[in-house]
Amino acid sequence: MKVYLSGGMHSGWQDIVKARIPFECIGPRDHGLSDWKEYVPADIIAIRHCDAVFAYMENSNPGGQGLCAEVGYAAGLGKTVVVVDETPHRYMALTRGMADIWFDNLEAGIEYMIALGRLLEGKTL
Repeated sequence: MKVYLSGGMHSGWQDIVKARIPFECIGPRDHGLSDWKEYVPADIIAIRHCDAVFAYMENSNPGGQGLCAEVGYAAGLGKTVVVVDETPHRYMALTRGMADIWFDNLEAGIEYMIALGRLLEGKTL
């Protein structure tokens, strides 16, 4: 299974997730593009080629518009969407509603993905 990591670009949370979940992970930091005219299409293509999206809306994310767009796009494609929302923003309710499952902290989201990996491998949860 291939998972697209959606969320803030500066805190390094992607490295934590990549080290712990049993799936191939890709995200916007991986392509190295900085011009939105290039990275937006690259992100859309990456989402299209993934099986799932793991979206992390951390408190330090200044807006989350990109995350919301990526979640909506993935949900529209029928991808599995896992959202972790650590913000108090009411506008995130729509994004959480598009998710297959959502959590309010990163550790819970990671634990879910680990359990999903075990399930897909046929191991006992």
